[in-house]
Amino acid sequence: MDVKGECDVINSGREYYSRWGCENAELKSSCNASTFKEMVKRRCHLQDDPYYGQCVSPVLSISAGAAGMLVALLVAAPCCTCGGTIQTMASFVASSAFVLGAATFITSFYAFDHNLKDDSFLKTNFEISCEYNYSASTSDYKTMTALAFITAFFCMVTAAEQCVMVVGNYFGGSSKRDSLGYNTFSV
Repeated sequence: MDVKGECDVINSGREYYSRWGCENAELKSSCNASTFKEMVKRRCHLQDDPYYGQCVSPVLSISAGAAGMLVALLVAAPCCTCGGTIQTMASFVASSAFVLGAATFITSFYAFDHNLKDDSFLKTNFEISCEYNYSASTSDYKTMTALAFITAFFCMVTAAEQCVMVVGNYFGGSSKRDSLGYNTFSV
């Protein structure tokens, strides 16, 4: 199943109650739960709700990508009269993109497995495995995790580079553009 479909089931309340497997006598005690999340918590004998990272990380990933694209635009903006304004903005946005990318990378590993693959959730009962299982996620999901790491790394490097340029502009160094219009830094 796609991640969105799985998250729709996780947040469905009792919509898919008929597929909770309540006809099994061993599982009956968890079937009086008011939501799917509560049923999983009871069936797996958990103290706290499991963290469904697969429902949070895609949103964080989209935000990290958008912030990363804004960083690229700010860094590429030729503005000789702006002083360090563009560089300061680029540094702040790059720092934000770094945090979002790192958060995506970390939360994506908290994929609580329900064995909901393909469209089997429409046909059969759910199989709850009661464990975090990143290895069972799809290649698209794993690609998102890798790209989040790459985004976080390059935004961290960009933020540091822009900070150095701002500090140099305000404390004695100079930032100039070379013949191609790229910033160069000298002390």
